[in-house]
Amino acid sequence: MNPKPESLSSEATQDRREFVKACCAVAVGGAATAVPVVAGLHFLTDPVRRNAGSSLFVRVASLSSLPEDGQPRKFSVIAQDVQGAIVECGRK
Repeated sequence: MNPKPESLSSEATQDRREFVKACCAVAVGGAATAVPVVAGLHFLTDPVRRNAGSSLFVRVASLSSLPEDGQPRKFSVIAQDVQGAIVECGRK
């Protein structure tokens, strides 16, 4: 009436192995997925995490100094940094 101990043991062992295999696959897959997700969240939340006072907005030109026909124009951006150094962008 009772099943043989060998067959029960073999089935139980096989079930346990499949369970452990599935758990390991989930753990490895989760770890492999978590790395790019964390990096992406770090990238997306960077503007929020930055100190708002540290950004420097520089007025480059007035709207009236732009040509009416929409042709591109080069403007030099010169601003004084917080530490007193001169920052120049767009130099020739």
